[in-house]
Amino acid sequence: MTALEKLKQSLTKKLESGILPGDVEQLKMAPYNRAARNMAKVVNDSPKLSAVLLLLYEREGEPYFALTQRHAYNGVHSKQVSLPGGKKEDADQSLVDTALRETREEIGVKESLVEVIGSLTDVYIPPSGFLVTPVIGILESEPIFRTDPREVDYIIESPIARLLESDVIQETKIPIGISQIKVKTPYFSILDHVVWGATAMILSEFKALLDD
Repeated sequence: MTALEKLKQSLTKKLESGILPGDVEQLKMAPYNRAARNMAKVVNDSPKLSAVLLLLYEREGEPYFALTQRHAYNGVHSKQVSLPGGKKEDADQSLVDTALRETREEIGVKESLVEVIGSLTDVYIPPSGFLVTPVIGILESEPIFRTDPREVDYIIESPIARLLESDVIQETKIPIGISQIKVKTPYFSILDHVVWGATAMILSEFKALLDD
C-alpha cells in the first residue's frame, strides 16, 4: 500500500465518522477572534456559498497537496495563497460540483480524475461574506496542471508532511481589509509562502486529522 493509499484510508475513516475538529482547530489560525467571527455569521444570514478543493496526490512516493498563488487585483483576497475553488454557480448541483469545476477551470484537473472522500467544516469569511466548504479529493496519478492565467499566477506544490513540521506555524502582522490595518495573525509557512486566513483555517483542521 502506498503512502497516499494509507492516507486516503485513514482520512476516509475519520471523515465518514462525522466527528471533525471543526471550529476548535480552525480558530487557532483565524485572524479574527471567536466573538467577532460568530457575530459576523449572525449578521449575515445569507452568505455567498463557495467551495474549495484540497487536492491530494503523490509525487515520487510522497503525498502532496496543491495551493494557488492569486494575481494582484482590486479585491480583499488579492495576491493571497489559496486552495483552488470559488463561488457556487446555478449550474452546480452541489458544492462538491463547485469545488471540482473551479479546480478544473483554475488548474486544469478534470472532475473525472478526482475521487472525493469527504468535506471538512465550513469556514465563514467576514470580509467577503463567503461561506466556504472545503472538499477533499484524491488523484490516483500525478497531476498535469494547466493554470488559468486570469485567475492563477502559479501553483505551489507542498508535501503534506510539511504541515506536521515543528516550524510550519508562525506569526506575523498582515494588512487586512480596505483599511489595510495590520493585525497580528498566525500563518502556515509553506515553501516560503505565507498562508493565512481561511486557507490556513482549513489546513489547520486538516493538520489535526493528520496529527491523529
